[in-house]
Amino acid sequence: WINRRRCPVVSVDLPSGLSAATGLPQDVAVRAQVTVTCGLPKVGLDRGQGRRFSGRVHVADISLPRRLL
Repeated sequence: WINRRRCPVVSVDLPSGLSAATGLPQDVAVRAQVTVTCGLPKVGLDRGQGRRFSGRVHVADISLPRRLL
């Protein structure tokens, strides 16, 4: 339903239905024009079909402690 709309789609963290590890869509995945991912970019945003489904990716700083990065 979302993919048939003619309005901009923004995904938070990862487009719904897209694998964070492989970038492959599950049964159905949202095609976003922009994805705002939290903390660090997910591997799947740059693998498989990740780029096609995530659009422009912006990483939001959520104040992760540096020692965890």
